[in-house]
Amino acid sequence: MAVSPSADQPLVGYFAIIISFAMVGLTVMLVGLANNDTVSDEQRAAVVAEDELMEVRRTLELASLEVIALRMYDGLGIDGDRSARLSAAADELRDAETTVTELSAGEGLIAEAAEAILEDLPDGLLKDPLAADLSDLFELAEETSRYGGANGIVTNRREAIQQLSFVSALPLHTVVEGVGADVLVSDRPVEPSTLPFIRAMGDVVRTEGGWFGVDPTIPLDGSIWIEIDDAKELFPAQTSLLNELVASSDLVSYDAWMRELGDGDDTPPFELPAMLAAADELQLQLVNVVDELFAEEHAALLAAFDDRESQRGALLTSSAIAGVLAFASFVLGIWIISRAGKTARDRAEMAARDPLTGVGNRFELNERTRALSLDARFDRHLLAMIDLDKFKMVNDALGHAVGDAVLVAVASGLQSIADRLEHAGAKEVSVIRLGGDEFLVTAHGAEDLRCDALHAELDSLRCSSIDHGDERVELGFSMGLVKADGPHELAGLMSEADLLVYEDKAMRARERSEAKSHEMNVDASDPISH
Repeated sequence: MAVSPSADQPLVGYFAIIISFAMVGLTVMLVGLANNDTVSDEQRAAVVAEDELMEVRRTLELASLEVIALRMYDGLGIDGDRSARLSAAADELRDAETTVTELSAGEGLIAEAAEAILEDLPDGLLKDPLAADLSDLFELAEETSRYGGANGIVTNRREAIQQLSFVSALPLHTVVEGVGADVLVSDRPVEPSTLPFIRAMGDVVRTEGGWFGVDPTIPLDGSIWIEIDDAKELFPAQTSLLNELVASSDLVSYDAWMRELGDGDDTPPFELPAMLAAADELQLQLVNVVDELFAEEHAALLAAFDDRESQRGALLTSSAIAGVLAFASFVLGIWIISRAGKTARDRAEMAARDPLTGVGNRFELNERTRALSLDARFDRHLLAMIDLDKFKMVNDALGHAVGDAVLVAVASGLQSIADRLEHAGAKEVSVIRLGGDEFLVTAHGAEDLRCDALHAELDSLRCSSIDHGDERVELGFSMGLVKADGPHELAGLMSEADLLVYEDKAMRARERSEAKSHEMNVDASDPISH
């Protein structure tokens, strides 16, 4: 059964999509370099095959553990519909078997390693993983993990990354053993088909429970399952980050409880549903770290190949690598959004937007606009400070809903003006709501920015109004425009614009007063009015 992408799809599925798409890009690069044999097709194909094999090994371990854990939860009658996750994990196992079979048909060390994996697969195990014996699936997970090069020894950075990649399986290993530990102490009713395996996990807990080291601050050091000492020497920052992520997870306390179960503590630190949720969250974090490291090292290896080729080949390769990395980043972004709800870019964008008007806020002012005013690329800077007229009276007299509508209308008008500035040649334009009834428009460019044109557009906007029931609400505001050449501190420009706002406000107040006085004089001299 085909499973559409969803938030419940396994993490390994999304990583496999990224790798497959990256390989498509790599194929395009190979076509561009087909006539240059400095770096042979065989060398590049070996890199691709090695990466595929690494991902297959991790997929086999993670997907088999996923099936085991979810079937154990179903066997205990834990609430929740896990059918989509189970089907997706089963699909991943079958796809991985197909990939291993294809790799084994080649030549060299990669083909030999793939053939060894196939030999370890029990006949028919992955044809129907959802009905397979859980012990066979667990044996598969054990056989495909803890890889570190020939004879398990790490000799280079790529092998170290492969070793680190299996750290992401520890959360699911903890879940599998944790279910056995929970059943051991709680005497839960268990569905017969999963009972033998769950009992076996309970027996494991009695003797050697736990997957992490005894020091909760560095739980990966001293793990009985993952050996990362070699990788730690090559990637100290990443291994430290992995340790920190695991240490901050609730799974550490559950793992510690399993290690001490024989000492008489029979109360799990939290319920089984919470353990699976903690494992999902931790696994996502661990996979992200390893994936980023892999992408960096993969790009570095290709760049080393490119350095050995001609200048023309190097240029073609660089553009191809850029395309691969851009495409991989896009896919990874979609993946993180679908799995975690939003990406860091989404969070940054939300943080930089004013929720009412949709324009920038002070976060964008500090993080982006301030840098633009100091950017040496821009010879011209234009800044307009906007302060709405009698906005408090609008809120008090007509209500905050009308006040919000006024703010939205002004922001929309300013954004339209900003768009026209960009079309007119400005390179970077920002519209910022400073708070309350104050706005800021900034434009930066390499050519002359017309202050008079901006003033005319703003003057037209402040003479407009919006409908509110049977009334018209004016969008009047005072403004101060400042023009500067070369890099300038934004704070200084804003202070100067503020002073001009006060001058404009005072001038407009005088004009209104004079106009009102003139009308009164006209009325007094008009005989008809008497």
